[in-house]
Amino acid sequence: MRKLKKSELKHFSENYNTDRELAALNQRENFIRAYPSDELVDIKLAEYVIGRKDINEIETFCYLVEVGTRSWARITGSTAYKFGIYFGQTKTDTTKMYRFTKKYGDTKMKAFNAVKASLLELIESAQNNDYAAIDCNLLSQMFKAKIISLYFPEKFINICSKDHTLLLAEELKLEANLAVSEYQHLLYDFKLQNPITESWSNTKFMSFLYSKFIRSNLDEVSRKKLKKAVRNHPEVNYPDKNDANDKIGKNSEKFALKWEKERLRELGLTELAGKIEDMTKRPGYGYDFLSFNVDGSKRYIEVKTLRQLPNKEGCSFHLSSNELAKSTSPELKDNYYFYLVSVEKGTEVLPVPVRLDAFLAEEVHQASIKKPTSYVVSMEYE
Repeated sequence: MRKLKKSELKHFSENYNTDRELAALNQRENFIRAYPSDELVDIKLAEYVIGRKDINEIETFCYLVEVGTRSWARITGSTAYKFGIYFGQTKTDTTKMYRFTKKYGDTKMKAFNAVKASLLELIESAQNNDYAAIDCNLLSQMFKAKIISLYFPEKFINICSKDHTLLLAEELKLEANLAVSEYQHLLYDFKLQNPITESWSNTKFMSFLYSKFIRSNLDEVSRKKLKKAVRNHPEVNYPDKNDANDKIGKNSEKFALKWEKERLRELGLTELAGKIEDMTKRPGYGYDFLSFNVDGSKRYIEVKTLRQLPNKEGCSFHLSSNELAKSTSPELKDNYYFYLVSVEKGTEVLPVPVRLDAFLAEEVHQASIKKPTSYVVSMEYE
C-alpha cells in the first residue's frame, strides 16, 4: 500500500478551498432529509423521475442525485438513461414522454418497479457490505456509486467513475482484482489509515486524490489568494464611464447574481436564493446585492469588473468613496464582499464574464493600493 507524502498533504490542506466542501455537506444533508433510505420503499414514479417540468423537479430523487448534490460528486456526461427511467426527449425524437431501458420492462410502470427494486436491493447490499451484489446491481455504475456514497459516507468514498476508481486503486497499490465497489470502500478506508487525512471529509480527500493522481495539480482546488500589491505600477488614467463600460458592468452584475444564486442553492439554501435584493439602482447603499451567508446572516456584495493593468502584472477596479466607506464601516465590514469578475474577449463586441472570485472586502483592502483618480470640486460664487 502506497504512503502519501506529508508535505503534499500539508500543502494541499493549507490551500484547499473549503467552499465546495461546505456545499457538498449541505447538499448531502438536504438529500438525506428529502429521501431517507428507510422511506425509499414508498417512493413514487413522480418523486423519482427527472424531466417532469410540471412538478417541482428540483425535489425529485434523480434530480437531487445528479444536480442537487453535484458538489458531493459529479455524474453528468452520460444520458438520462442512467436513471433507468426518465421523462423527456431524445436527439431523434422531440416528443416528451417516459423513456426507459428495456432491461427493466416494456411499460413505464414495469420499468419503474424494476428500477425501484434495484434501488432497494442496492441499499441492502451496501448495508451488508456485499460488494459483489453491488457490482451486479442493474443500476448504472456512476448512479449507484453516487447513491451509496450519499447514504453510506462512512463506508464509501464519493468517487463514482469506474475508470477513476480503478486507477486510484492502482496508484495507491491496493489489492488487485477486487469489485469496483470494494475499491470505493477501500479508498475511504485508506483515508482513515492516515493520521493526517483521517479527519478530512470525504469530499476533501476525494479532491486530493483527483488533484494528485488524476489531474496532477495539487493546486487545482486551491482558494485563489490575493498578493500584496507594491507601488511599482505605472499611473493609470481611467476614462469617464461610457456606454461600453456601463454595459460591461451590467453584464458582470448579471453574471455575479447568477453565481450567487447558484452558491446558495449548492449550500441547500434555495429559498434564500430567491430573496436576494438587487440594489444596483440604489447606489447610496454602497453595494450591489444584499444576499445571505450560510448561517442566514446578511451578505453585502459589491460587484467589480477587473481591468488588466498596462504591464499585465496586476489588475484594478474603480471604487467610489461611498463604497470604500461602507466596506470599511464597523457595521458592514465583517460581511461585505467584493465579487471580482474577470472578462475575456468573446465573439461579441464587448468582453464577456468568465470567472468570479469572492473576497471579504477586508482582504482586498489589506492586499491592495488605493490611488485617487478624480476629485469633486465644490464651490459657490458670491
